[in-house]
Amino acid sequence: MIKMEAATLKVMIFIEPLIEFGTPLAKGYWVDNLVPKLAASMKMGFEDRIEITLVSGATFTPNHLSCIDHVVRVDPTVLVDLWTQNPDHLLMRALRWPAGPEAKKLAQNIRSYVPEENFDVIIAFGSPAYLSVAFRSAAIMFHEYSFFKAPGPPTWYFDPSGPGGSAWLDIHWKLFKKHWSPSPNQLQLADDYRCIYRKTVKSMSRPSEDLLEFCDRYSNTVLLPLQVDGVSSFTAISPISSQFNLALAISQSIALDTGLVISEHPRGLGGLNTDGRIYLNNRNNVFFASSVCNLGPSDSVAPHVGSIATVSSTAGMLAIMWSKTLISLSGNYMTFTADQIGAPPWTFRSRNEDDDLRTLSFLMSHWAVPSSQLRDPSWMREMILQAVARAKGLVDPITPPIPKWDASLEQIRDAWLSPFAETGV
Repeated sequence: MIKMEAATLKVMIFIEPLIEFGTPLAKGYWVDNLVPKLAASMKMGFEDRIEITLVSGATFTPNHLSCIDHVVRVDPTVLVDLWTQNPDHLLMRALRWPAGPEAKKLAQNIRSYVPEENFDVIIAFGSPAYLSVAFRSAAIMFHEYSFFKAPGPPTWYFDPSGPGGSAWLDIHWKLFKKHWSPSPNQLQLADDYRCIYRKTVKSMSRPSEDLLEFCDRYSNTVLLPLQVDGVSSFTAISPISSQFNLALAISQSIALDTGLVISEHPRGLGGLNTDGRIYLNNRNNVFFASSVCNLGPSDSVAPHVGSIATVSSTAGMLAIMWSKTLISLSGNYMTFTADQIGAPPWTFRSRNEDDDLRTLSFLMSHWAVPSSQLRDPSWMREMILQAVARAKGLVDPITPPIPKWDASLEQIRDAWLSPFAETGV
C-alpha cells in the first residue's frame, strides 16, 4: 500500500471543453453521470483529505456535484475564437502534437483559468494531451470507456501513458507479459467471461443469410467498425478524417479474395450519409452489417468474419473475444495485441485462444474497471496514490496503472458476470 505524503491531495477532473462530433459540449454526459461517482469515491477514500476541482465547458447540475470543491467553467466559444479559421482542424493538431504551437496556445488558455493551482492528479476525459504542457508536474490519468461493454458490464480505464485507451498497453504490454502469470482464479474468471459472452451473443443474434453468403464468397472477410466523424480519438491518430473516406480507401485497396463488412457506430452520429452508404453498398466487395436486438452490429458480425480492422474503435476487442486476426490501421491503437499494422495488403493468420485468454485475464484484473470497482473508496485511493508515485518516478513505468482490487472473489465475479443475467439468456 502506498502512503499519502501531502496533507491535502489536489485533484482536477478535466472534461475536454472543445468540440467533438461537431457538437459543442459533447462531453457534458460525464458531468451528470460519471463525475459524481468518481468524486464521491475519492472523497470517501481520502476521508475528505482531498480537494477536487472540476474544469469543463459543460453546464452544471449543482445537486450532482456535492462532492466537488471547486467548479471552473471554460467557455468553449472563447477557445474556438482563439483561431479564426477551421477550429476543429487546429484542435486536432493540438491533440496530435502536444508540443506544437496549437497545443501550447490551448495549454496557456486552460492554465489561465486556474493560474495558482498545482494539481497532484488530473483525471482527463477525452484526448487532451496538451494538459501535460499546462500542468507539467501533475500525474495525468486519461480516462474513458474501456474495451468491455454490453452485453457485459460497462468498464473504464485510467491510462498514465496517453489518451486513446491503449497507450500503456501499446508501450509496455509485450515486455510486461513475459514476467506476468495470471492466477488460477484470474484465468478461470476470464474463461467464464468469454464463454458467457460468446453464448449471450450467439443467443441474442442470428446472422442473416445474406451475411453468411457474403462471408462464404470470399477467402477472407474483414470487419471494419466505423467511428464517428469529428471524435478526437479517431481524428487525432488517423490521416483520414472521414468515415466514408476510410471505408472507401479500404474497400479499394483490399485483395480481390477479401470481403469487407462495415459496421457503423451505434450512436449513428455522422458516420455515413445516405449517398455515401449507397455508394459503398454498390461495391461488390462491401457488406453493411446491421444491429440485432440490443447488440451493436460489430458484436453480431464478429463471430462470422475472419479479421477485424480498427483505427480507434473499441470493437477491436472482439478480436480477443473470438480469437480473430486483429489489424491496427493507425498503428496507434491496440498494437499490443495486433497481428497486422497499417493499410492493406494484409496477411491473415490464426490466433492462439490460450494467448488471448491470458491477455483477457490481464485486462480484467489490471486494465478495465467495472462500475462496482469504480465505486470502491479503498481501491480508488490506492489507484490515485499510485498515480502520484508514478509521476514522481517512485513506481516503475511498467507497473500496471490499475492496482489489484482487494475484494472477495465473489464480489469480483459478480462485478464481471452478473450483468449478463440482465440479458435473459
